[in-house]
Amino acid sequence: MAIELGAVEEWVLENDSDDYHPFHMHVNPFQIVEISDRLIPPGTWLDTVLIPPQRFGVPGRVVMRTRIRRFIVSDGVDAPRR
Repeated sequence: MAIELGAVEEWVLENDSDDYHPFHMHVNPFQIVEISDRLIPPGTWLDTVLIPPQRFGVPGRVVMRTRIRRFIVSDGVDAPRR
């Protein structure tokens, strides 16, 4: 997946397990737009959200929006040489 620095991204996160699942994003905070079809008022920036469990075979769902301002490589394999 290629994301342009400075781009505004909207991601849909789904959870098909029977338990809540935490999602955490380093460096770039995000806003929640909706949780399982329930709209969320804008304004709060987060770095972690719990994705609700599936119910009656329908995955739990979180829609989040973020602006990619910085990027950090999380493992040295992809890091550029200095």
